Formats: sequence, structure tokens, C-alpha cells
Amino acid sequence: MGRQGFLGSIVALVTDPEPVVVNLVGPRWIGKTSVLKCLAPDITPALNELAYVYIDLSQDTEGVEPLALIADELTQALQARYSLRNAGGSRPEKSPEKRLRALCDLAQAHHVRPLICIDHLDKYLTKARNPIDWGSSLTMLAEFASLVLATERTLTDISPELSASPFVHRTIVLTLGLLDEKDADELLAAFTIGPGTELSAGDRENLIRMVGRHPYILRRAARQANVLLQESPERQQKGISINDIRARIEPVLRPLFEALWREYGDLLRRYHASLTPQGQPGADGATRRDLEYEKAAARAVRQELQRAALIYEKRDRQNEFAYFSTLFESFVFQKVTSIAPPAEAHNGKPMPLTDMLAVLDIREGTRESQLLGLLVDNAGSVIKDPQLEAAIWGREVPDRAIVTTVGRLRGKLQQHESKINGRIVRVRGTGYTFQWQPPAM
Repeated sequence: MGRQGFLGSIVALVTDPEPVVVNLVGPRWIGKTSVLKCLAPDITPALNELAYVYIDLSQDTEGVEPLALIADELTQALQARYSLRNAGGSRPEKSPEKRLRALCDLAQAHHVRPLICIDHLDKYLTKARNPIDWGSSLTMLAEFASLVLATERTLTDISPELSASPFVHRTIVLTLGLLDEKDADELLAAFTIGPGTELSAGDRENLIRMVGRHPYILRRAARQANVLLQESPERQQKGISINDIRARIEPVLRPLFEALWREYGDLLRRYHASLTPQGQPGADGATRRDLEYEKAAARAVRQELQRAALIYEKRDRQNEFAYFSTLFESFVFQKVTSIAPPAEAHNGKPMPLTDMLAVLDIREGTRESQLLGLLVDNAGSVIKDPQLEAAIWGREVPDRAIVTTVGRLRGKLQQHESKINGRIVRVRGTGYTFQWQPPAM
């Protein structure tokens, strides 16, 4: 996994002589579980001296006490790694808390420190009847063990009772987000599934440009890219094209995008609406106040989407944001357009793309057909220039490629305006949009 510096800092913390609690905070699929699994001794040798325990509380644990699960796993870890007799030293009739204390006392007597990784703790705590009991149990464990807890929110957000526990005050909070460019590239460079599946620098750049730097989604895309290379010796020589990425990877990622839409769809719709240029404040004070309110609401939406790592602020342009992935951006545009009222989506009857290409005498697979298809699929939405370049040309974009291709398409659309009620509109300084027009009277 990438983020070696990030993982290194966690390893340094959990191997320190004093027990420590690390709370990994971040939304779904941002890489918390991946970090926990990278903390296994067989993956990270520096942790060989610790007795490793991993508990996933998202699994069906109905009728099973999670603390008892931790005690069972800790018993096995001590027996397997250190051959400690009496590590079962906790009789079944004892409560889980007493079993854990006995196990921790045994580990301490033999100068062994457990590393206990708990995944999805917040989900369990929100359903637990007595979260304060968890607080006291975790406080007790923190005296003997290094704890790494993966949550979507800080523990103080989950329960007022936990916020009063001394356990929380010993927590080091690390918030996960998008990978930076270097770590994203390292993740792809290290990811192979067999000989001949190493991604070239160009392949990695194309993949990151289209898929984004979300660690979980990038790993899913990397596996598909490796499979493409394994299937085709020709691709091993020429590399993976943007069309390859879209055709093979987009269907795999779509269920993940759908899940993100279910969770953040309302925010994404509001963010998309905030991208529409606002009118200028009028002389009326109420209009000015309305605009200020809209700006404040847009800021709140952006902050929430940033926290979920779905958008990020551009490094060289303050207060300008972009979706984490051009594929996801295209997905959102399609969703927003599909739920818009028909009158807003288009004013005329849309023609199927295949029929449109036939009327315009454009072969499928050409740059013109790809550009027109992307615009028509997202009719009514503005597609930004960088997104068009990445989707159609990839890394090597000829000078004035978009302007030249759009110019040819506009000319053909004008020639056949009696059959195709649509036009390509330039949004100054941003990109292009396709608009259906009412039929001529």
C-alpha cells in the first residue's frame, strides 16, 4: 500500500514502549481497513514483537459479545506467537472484561504487548445499549495494549459518555483523505497480479487522471488494469488507452459510485447546483442577503464533500474545487441530468446517439464520436475542458484539439439542424455543454 510515511508514523506509535490509542477517522472506502490490514506482522515486519488481533465489528455479531471475541482472538495470538501456557487462562465462566484483564496481565508479565485493531467501532457503538461500558473496557485495554480503532467519526462525536472517558483523552486522531500524487503513483507501481502486468508511467498517469486518488477505488481500478495487461500482450507494449479504462473499469466502479450516490446524493445535487453561475446582487438588500445565504450554504456543502473526499480544492486555485475522479464526475452529471425535470433536461426530442452519428456521417470510435457521445450523455451539464481532454485524448493532447473537434461537430450539426434539434454551447472559461433545442416551427 502507498502512504509509507503515514503507515510508518502509525508503526512508530504502536511500537513505542508506552501503549497508545490511534483513532483512524474518515468516510467509507477511504482506506481505514486497508491501513488496519497493513498493520499485520506478516505485512509489516516491524510489528513482529506485538501480539496482533484484528476484529471487524461490521460482521454479524448478534448474540456474540465483541469483548469476548477480542478475548478469544487475543488468547489465540498469545498461544500462537509466544506459546504462552495458560493464555487460555481465562475460564469461560469469567466475564469478558475479567478475561481480558487476565490476558493483559499475562502478556505484561512476559513483556508482550498486544496490538488490537478494531474496525467499524462507531457502527457498533451507535447500536450498543451501554456504550459507557465500552469506554471503561477500552480504557482498561489501553493500559496494556496498543489500540488502533477505525471509525468514520471521532469517538467524542459518537457518544457523550465516551467523551467523558479518560480513554478518549489518550487518543491520537489521524484523518484519512485522498492520496497525494506521489503516493497514488507508488500504489499503482507496486500493484501487480503477475509477470507482465507492471503499469508503465503513462498507464499510471492515465489511470489516476480518470479514476482519481481515492485509495480504495484506485486499488479496484488497478486490479482491472493489471488484468487488461495480462490478457493482452499488445497492451503490454503499447500501454492502456483511455478507452480501455472507460470500457473495462467504469462498469466495475459503477456499483461503488451508486453506493456513494445513495449516501451523498443530496449533497452532490446541491453541489452541482452551486456550480451554476449566480446572478449579480441587485440594489435590493434582500437579494444580496439571499446571495450571501446561498454562498454560505455552498461552502457548507463543499466542506462536507471534502470531508468525504469526493471533491478537493485545487492546489493552485483557492476556493476552486474538483471531483476526485473524472469518471465519478461524469457519473454525477448523468445522475443529476436524469433526475432533472424533462423541460430542464432538454426542450426538444432527443435523438439516439447512434442515429445522430449516422445522420452526421461520423464513424463510431473516432474522436468526434467520443466527444459528441460524452456531451450528449451529459446533455444540459457543463463538461470541463480537462475532463474532455482526459476522456478523449488522454495524456497527449494536440494543440487546440478540443476547439478543432468541436468546430467540426458544430458545422455538421448546423448542416443537419432540421433533423437534429441540438447544439454545442461553449461556457466561457469552463467547458462545453450539449443543449436540445425546440424543433423549428
